[in-house]
Amino acid sequence: MRLVAKAKPVKIRIKSGGEEHVSLESLKHNFCVEDIRLLLDGRLTRWLKQRNEEALAKEIDNWDTFSLDTPKGYLDFIMLFFQNDLPSDSINTLLDLAQYWENKTEYKKNSLILYQHLLNSEIEAAKKIYKEKILNNIDWHKTFLQFPDFEQDAEAMWLLGKLLFDKGEIEEGYRYIQKAAQKGSCKEAFMFVSEREYEKELEKKHRFYGVDKEAFTKFGNDLTLSWVNNFSGKNREVALFIYHCRLIIRDIYKNGSYYTIDRALELFHRNSSSCLRIEMEFIIGLIYDEYGSKKAKEQYLKIADIYFPAQQMLTKTTFAINLRNRSLAQQITYIVQHLFEFE
Repeated sequence: MRLVAKAKPVKIRIKSGGEEHVSLESLKHNFCVEDIRLLLDGRLTRWLKQRNEEALAKEIDNWDTFSLDTPKGYLDFIMLFFQNDLPSDSINTLLDLAQYWENKTEYKKNSLILYQHLLNSEIEAAKKIYKEKILNNIDWHKTFLQFPDFEQDAEAMWLLGKLLFDKGEIEEGYRYIQKAAQKGSCKEAFMFVSEREYEKELEKKHRFYGVDKEAFTKFGNDLTLSWVNNFSGKNREVALFIYHCRLIIRDIYKNGSYYTIDRALELFHRNSSSCLRIEMEFIIGLIYDEYGSKKAKEQYLKIADIYFPAQQMLTKTTFAINLRNRSLAQQITYIVQHLFEFE
């Protein structure tokens, strides 16, 4: 009698979430719909049958693959696959599901995979991911701006605006913060703008209050610390600023403008609470401007709405042209000589 060898069933390999799986339980703990979508050509159905999951295999076999292109279809597919593992009454959106999985140790990886999908498809999810730092190395500028309704979402504009503002991209950042504040539904943006406007007005009106301006209309070229120490309070702050400007000018003549920035930063940042903070920021901008650094514009933007010379340096007005035509040492001297004219 001749024996006929039976052909062994071909073993189907299933890979999801970066791992290969031999059991349904393992697959559920590394579940990525984008990976599973590729297996809906019949392989997933056969794989399930090989594991005696006949009922689930039948439902998967009848599934409309194109429904995965919609948030509802995406969620329905997951709910089908996890029908005995998820509380269907409390999960109505993909974000609900990601949050549920996030709190389940065995499904933590699933939540990260789902958040990665949601990052580029739902603005509410993007905001949560940003605020809770769920994912790393994200280009948030690109992510938020991809949503058509970004400028209708006050919180999203506030988050991106504050991020840009803190990174030094002040002009674009503050523009989004202002738009968020105008919506009226983002308290943080409203408070940020209100406090900033209040500080500007306060600084305009009171920063030279109590200064003896007459004492600084004329002074000799040989300024020393002894001269500075003749003053106290805000008068000493003004005297120290003038003295430091003279040191910077000497440094320009000795080492050139390129190497002066470190000296200016060192001197001015020691006295960052001075009533001359605005002038210090402006002079640092002038030094950056002298050797073509993009940081010059950042410096001017910081103070443009409260300091006339900075506002002008962002334009091509006669004032800006005339100031730029002077040497750096002459520019700093001009600021010192006209110290109280731009309050």
